[in-house]
Amino acid sequence: DDASKVRNSVSEYFKNNPWPLPQKNSVFLDEQKLSTYLLGVDEKIYKIERIVTHYPNELEIVIVPRKPRYILRAKTQMLVLNNDGTIASYSPYDEPQFTEGLPQSLSRIVVDADKEAIVGQTFFPDRELAEQLQTLRDLFMQKITTGISYFEIPTFQARVSPPQIETTTDAEGDPIVSEAPIKNSLTEESKQINWSEIVIHTKKDPNQNTLLPQGYFVLFDRTIDIPTAIDKLAVLLGKMESGRRSNLFYVDMRLKNRGFICLRGAACSFETRDPFNAEVPTPIGNESVTIP
Repeated sequence: DDASKVRNSVSEYFKNNPWPLPQKNSVFLDEQKLSTYLLGVDEKIYKIERIVTHYPNELEIVIVPRKPRYILRAKTQMLVLNNDGTIASYSPYDEPQFTEGLPQSLSRIVVDADKEAIVGQTFFPDRELAEQLQTLRDLFMQKITTGISYFEIPTFQARVSPPQIETTTDAEGDPIVSEAPIKNSLTEESKQINWSEIVIHTKKDPNQNTLLPQGYFVLFDRTIDIPTAIDKLAVLLGKMESGRRSNLFYVDMRLKNRGFICLRGAACSFETRDPFNAEVPTPIGNESVTIP
């Protein structure tokens, strides 16, 4: 098991210690070097929380194992991601058997774009995003008490440069224009992933009662403290009457001290602009609420 493997790795570390000071001695043990060694030899370790020596001859090591945490649906792929964002496995989107046998506890993520998938490498641009998703999941379910259907990492349309015409000159110096323009590196269909934002889509109420029968979504900015944003969202939702809350379409929490509410049937719910692409600090919504 994981504990036995860690014990064996620690024994090997002590046995093959290249440093002059005796690492078995609690006084001379370099916890940072031991931590680096364990992370290097055991790919199942996500991170080491702490290493503590207990005099005279006990060593306590607290690890966080690397394990599947998310199932991500990209444009043409399905991926299983570990808790640190690394890719555990992947498959083309049209293979339904890929998800068979996976734990139901895995959080769902949707990204409407593809990215090169290599097992063992991270799908996210940074490890912090995986931790933020877990923090959002735990706090949202604890303080908002609404089930999460899935996370979304939004995308935006890539800007296309005007077509460029290749020009050359003939022997006499007169310009020659090529028949076809140079192919742009970006096309109208190009999409880029907006890694700076996270969207939570809530579950629909299976009982279809007056509380959130249709579900709603919430936009978060990753640069804003997640626990603080959840606390402010709880305050905002707590002040809403049940009838209004049942018609909630989305909440924009991308600003520090303001929340923007959009109700179903309001103009913003038919807005042709994609709210994911609205530039901060000008979110869209039909109501602006100051949150202390």
